[in-house]
Amino acid sequence: HDMYENDKDLISELSCIFGNDIVKDGKIHRPTLRNIVFSNRAALDTLNHTVHQRVKFKTMDWFNEMEKAGYKAAFVDIPQIIESGMADEFDLVIGVTAPREVRIQRIVQRDKISLADAEKRINNQLSDKEYKAVCHYTIVNDGGNIIDALDGIFKEVELIEKT
Repeated sequence: HDMYENDKDLISELSCIFGNDIVKDGKIHRPTLRNIVFSNRAALDTLNHTVHQRVKFKTMDWFNEMEKAGYKAAFVDIPQIIESGMADEFDLVIGVTAPREVRIQRIVQRDKISLADAEKRINNQLSDKEYKAVCHYTIVNDGGNIIDALDGIFKEVELIEKT
């Protein structure tokens, strides 16, 4: 999201691809862009390819900075890590899933869109089976405490590291 607001090169490239209507106040107007890409699979693929490459380079640069600074571990939140082809770059991938109905309702409430538009978005995502096949661990975010689940994963990973 930060890149949609601050990466002038990305904003320029996307406006060339999808038209100037997607830019408002110098930033990508995400609702306008969503309307384009979630009704056209080729447009979504183009968007993903364009953005994922930039996210990948930015993420790897950040990891290199963390390593140079002496950190032994670093964590990133990448919503489309699998679709971007980045999952193999990481030692551990923790996926967060939620039941389809819960995801749809969250999208409707967060983005103030129709149920049909939220379902379009969900239909363009990987299935839970595809997602879980790539993740080392998955957490179901259906209203429970994610911090407790993460704590359990970190303790398990710590035990594996010690053996």
